[in-house]
Amino acid sequence: MAAALLMSMLIDLHLTTSYPGVDLRDKVVGSRSLLAGRSLYYDPWRPGDPEELADPMLPPGTSLTRFTGTPFQALLTAPLAPWPFRSTRLLWFVLQYALLIGAVWMVVKVYGSSEEQRTMVMAAVLVVILASRPWHLHVERGQVYVLAMALMAGLFAGVARKRDLLAGVLAAALVLLKPTYGLIALPLVVQATRRLWIGGIGFLLVMAGVFALIPDGLRSWVEYGEAMKVWSSQPGMGEPPVTGPADYSYPAVIEGITDMQAIHPMEFEDGSALSILSGLGKPVGAGVAWALFAAFLLGVLLLTARKLRRLRPSDLLLLGFCCWSVLMMLLPTPRFDYQVVQWVAPMAVVLLTYPKRPFAWNVMAVFAAALIIGAWEVLPVDTLLAEAIMLLLIGALLWERMQAPPDLGPLAR
Repeated sequence: MAAALLMSMLIDLHLTTSYPGVDLRDKVVGSRSLLAGRSLYYDPWRPGDPEELADPMLPPGTSLTRFTGTPFQALLTAPLAPWPFRSTRLLWFVLQYALLIGAVWMVVKVYGSSEEQRTMVMAAVLVVILASRPWHLHVERGQVYVLAMALMAGLFAGVARKRDLLAGVLAAALVLLKPTYGLIALPLVVQATRRLWIGGIGFLLVMAGVFALIPDGLRSWVEYGEAMKVWSSQPGMGEPPVTGPADYSYPAVIEGITDMQAIHPMEFEDGSALSILSGLGKPVGAGVAWALFAAFLLGVLLLTARKLRRLRPSDLLLLGFCCWSVLMMLLPTPRFDYQVVQWVAPMAVVLLTYPKRPFAWNVMAVFAAALIIGAWEVLPVDTLLAEAIMLLLIGALLWERMQAPPDLGPLAR
């Protein structure tokens, strides 16, 4: 594990220092805009604006910025905003590794039954993700999915330790980070305690107060919904419409960086099932995606409704994570494979809480890991196939547990 960690860090340090991090740029610009009381979504850089707000990946004259996160995401990344962007790249490189390793360590510490099991699971999970192209792409682009994964890890740890107040806070934080993450915590409702509700609702109220103190902070949430409607109407990887004069160019040097648009030419995939159909000339609208998901959710409810109380809180979160993953796979919007880091904490929980797995299950899990690493790159959707396999593997274990008598183990309520 130490060798894999060192090799991965050397590769990612090279990527961090050689490329500007095009996806981190819009996140930092969004945080700077939030702190300055400027619209995160409807006020892209124009000549005369500070260079700290320039994002050359956005064509001149467009109506929207490239920032598509929530205002809460901008608030979480606000500590990165004051630094020169080159320093921000290095800082985020360190933080990504800290969040990844810290999240896995927290899960194995809470769920592991022995030191040997903890060591084996932590090594397996970290080696797979660190050896994968999606992780290196995540670091090179400067993505922030590792933030969501760390919050998930905290939520899993919170319910296992019966820290319901903390679990409520983390569940609310996930919803604020991206509203669809609410699906992950939704099954917890069947076992929700008063302290969990207090934690969640209390955190939402605190955040409402925080955004009320930020200039136009509450307005930014209204703009978020409006901007996402515009983005969702764009086909594939479309750009927002050009509504202003485009007869200008960005500065040649921005914050000391001469090529802010440079990216590593590593291959990546779009893991949206319906986006694949659109790419094949068979476009599918969002309405079809939501209808398919509603049918899937109805099927899950019919199969599990009377058996949910047999599951541990961690199993309920795994069920929610599976439902959320299906939704993300179905939506006809780009879904690049660097998002696979979000599977790290849930899969670590599975490996720790289901020690007696069938041999065939382990074989398929190894195959999924190999796909994520990139052992069969002849396939155009390695990561999507790996995710589908992991969904089936988790579903099989959850179904088996629902058929068994209620679990009265140390992690049960």
